[in-house]
Amino acid sequence: MRQVLADPFNCRGEFSDASEQACAELEFARSGYEVLGAFRTPSLRNLQHTQPYMHKGQMFTLAEVLVHYNEAPLSMIGHNESKPLGLSALELMQLEAFLMTLAAPLETDEKWLRPPVGSPGSL
Repeated sequence: MRQVLADPFNCRGEFSDASEQACAELEFARSGYEVLGAFRTPSLRNLQHTQPYMHKGQMFTLAEVLVHYNEAPLSMIGHNESKPLGLSALELMQLEAFLMTLAAPLETDEKWLRPPVGSPGSL
C-alpha cells in the first residue's frame, strides 16, 4: 500500500491530471494491523475451474467452502468478520448449484489473458 500511495503515477500523484474526487479508492485504502490476514477475493465467474479454494488452497470443493462460511469458525490470526450463515443442507446445495451457473467463457482475445513478455509468469 505504501508503494501505491508514494507512486507519482497514482491517481493523486504529480503526473496525474485526475481530480481529487476521481481518486476515492485511495481515500479508502488501508494498511497496517486492520488488514492483517486480508486478501483480494477473486471473481465468482467460472468457479468450477478455480480450485483449490480459499487463500491457501486448503479446500478442494465448493461444498467445503460453503460449509466453512456456513459455520464461520474463529480466525487463527487477526479477526474474522464472517458470521455463520445458518443455511440448511438443502440451501447449501441450492447455493452451490446457483454458483455453478455463473460459468461463461471470457469474451476477449486470448492474447490479453497472457502476462506481458518479460514479466513474472510469462514464458
